[in-house]
Amino acid sequence: MNNNVLVAVIVVILIVIGFFIYGAMNDETDTVPTTATSSNSSTGSTSAEIEAEFARNATIRAEEAKAKEVAFTIDVTKLPEAQQASLKVMGMNDTSIDITNAMLTCARVDMSETRVKEIEDGASVTASEGIKLVSCYNAN
Repeated sequence: MNNNVLVAVIVVILIVIGFFIYGAMNDETDTVPTTATSSNSSTGSTSAEIEAEFARNATIRAEEAKAKEVAFTIDVTKLPEAQQASLKVMGMNDTSIDITNAMLTCARVDMSETRVKEIEDGASVTASEGIKLVSCYNAN
């Protein structure tokens, strides 16, 4: 055999092998089905699971409603002039400020329960505490 025939035979063999590999890579029997399946399908849920989900949602809604409830109101006009001026600098021009349960929770997380109680009882607020409290006010 001469070299040209040998090269042609090798090329043909490589082409045939390439088609087999290509065919194996694109075999339709290995494809993933396109229909979606989910273990959380609502059609597969039992009535107990549905009732439990409703109960969880009701609890969440109740907690959210309680967080939005006003815990107390601050009469700004009764605060010392320096605190009133600080509030005005921070953009709070109202004569009263409603403090919600969510704001209180935020303050207790950012500061301590003891310090929040001291402030509620009339203790002066430091500049850093004021920033934390305004942050809680704006967030909630």
